[in-house]
Amino acid sequence: MGGAVVEFADRRDDFRVAKAGAAFSTAEATARQFQDNDWETYETRYRESMTKVKEAALKDVRLPSNRQALELQFDSAVERGVLGVRNTARGKEVEFGRADLSSMLDSYRTAALSSADEGLRQQNVLGAQTAIKSALDNQYVDPTDAERINKAWVQSYGEGTLDTLPYA
Repeated sequence: MGGAVVEFADRRDDFRVAKAGAAFSTAEATARQFQDNDWETYETRYRESMTKVKEAALKDVRLPSNRQALELQFDSAVERGVLGVRNTARGKEVEFGRADLSSMLDSYRTAALSSADEGLRQQNVLGAQTAIKSALDNQYVDPTDAERINKAWVQSYGEGTLDTLPYA
C-alpha cells in the first residue's frame, strides 16, 4: 500500500512540476517576443518558442495521461496566447502605418512644393491623397482621422504654395 501512495504522489508531482516549468518558460518566451519591431513575425516566433517550451515541459512527464492532459492544456494556452500576440502585432502595424503615413505626407508636400512642373505637383498631391486613402483602407486611421489629416495636409500644402509665390 505504501508503494501505491508514493507512486500516486510521484504522478501528481510529475504533472505539477511540468506544469510549473511550462508556465515559467511561457512567460519568459512571451516577454522576449515583443522586444523588437518585427511585428510581422511575432506570431510565427511565438508559436516556435511555445513549441520548444512544450517539448521541454513534456520531456520528463512519464505518465501518458499526465502527458496528454498537459498537452491539451498547453495547446489551449498557446492558442489563447496567439490572440494576444496578434493584438500586439496589429498595434505595432498600426503604429508603423501611421508613422509611414506621416513621413509620406511630408515627402509628398516637399516634392510638390519644390517642383516647378505642374504635372509633378499634381502627382504629389494625388500621392498624398492615395496615401491617406490607403491608411484608411488598412485601418491605420479611422474616417474622422483621415478627413482631419487630409484637411491639414491640404491647408499646409496651400500655405506652402503661397509661400513659394513671388511677391508683386
